Amino acid sequence: ALVRCLEGLGTNGLFTIMQFTFTEVVGFTPADLALLQSLVGLCMVIVQSVVLRLLLDCGCAEIHLLLCAQSIRTFVYIGYSFLGLLPSKALVYGLELLASFCAVWETAFTSLLTKGNERDKGLALGVF
Repeated sequence: ALVRCLEGLGTNGLFTIMQFTFTEVVGFTPADLALLQSLVGLCMVIVQSVVLRLLLDCGCAEIHLLLCAQSIRTFVYIGYSFLGLLPSKALVYGLELLASFCAVWETAFTSLLTKGNERDKGLALGVF
């Protein structure tokens, strides 16, 4: 529950704030924002349906997926801090597409919670 609380505090409303930042600092137009959201959505589908399957087939453990997703998220947030110095649409597109790899977080977290907890799986999922 603490993990969910911290994630919610850190990311609640983040995309709305980032849209204003992209518009003011980088000069995004509504068409740029629509393209960005479409690309991120498509990339997240590919990550969830292809990349995650390949990583699991290669033997990656859930904890490694969580660490990888958190590392990518940290790198992306550091990259966003450079937008004031380097206001580039390409940087935003690159960082957002990289951030779409964080889509493995939810699946890996759920799997880690329910692994070995067959009897109380509903309770574990309900709490988190």
